[in-house]
Amino acid sequence: PAWISHTPLGDRLQVFLSRKKILLAQASVVMTVFCLGYALWHPFWKAYLPVTVAGERGNYPLGAIAYLERSHFQGRLITDFDTGAYVTWRLYPNVLVSLDGRYEAAFQPGVMEDHLALFGCEGEWGKWLDRWGADGLIIPSGSKLGKELHREASNEVAQSFPGSNRKWKCFYSDPGTMVWLSDRYQLPKETDQPLPSDGRYPQ
Repeated sequence: PAWISHTPLGDRLQVFLSRKKILLAQASVVMTVFCLGYALWHPFWKAYLPVTVAGERGNYPLGAIAYLERSHFQGRLITDFDTGAYVTWRLYPNVLVSLDGRYEAAFQPGVMEDHLALFGCEGEWGKWLDRWGADGLIIPSGSKLGKELHREASNEVAQSFPGSNRKWKCFYSDPGTMVWLSDRYQLPKETDQPLPSDGRYPQ
């Protein structure tokens, strides 16, 4: 770096390296072989989609999206910052999302804050579902809302959400993700599913 090379320390390093050219070349060969071996051991040419795992946020809700695709779901979903773009990629135009990573460019001020309140389980968080006319929501298990609703995921009886005038039911769940929809939907229920494997890109 220039801020080192123009100092006395930089001068000493250049003198040292000029005297150790053979050693430097050998070290470079070793590092090159190591990096190539690492790249081949972890196939860089096979990009994959890491699945959302239990107790974490981010990554991709592969199982939930596959379920919605199989069920031919159409509607408006509340999604968090991490998953909205993937939902759109896989399910648009049948499914519209409430938020994705473009929030500063594509969403009005306050939308992100409202989502944080919803997924943070603050107050009568169910009001956002009614206010936005949402048909359901995808919830990562690592969110506060996911932890709050985890106990009710297998319940066959439709649930009331604080602040919402409608009833809701969990139609899909795995250790990383839940899909709650309005109870007006008549879709197959797939709760307590195993965690799906990481998916290959594109998926």
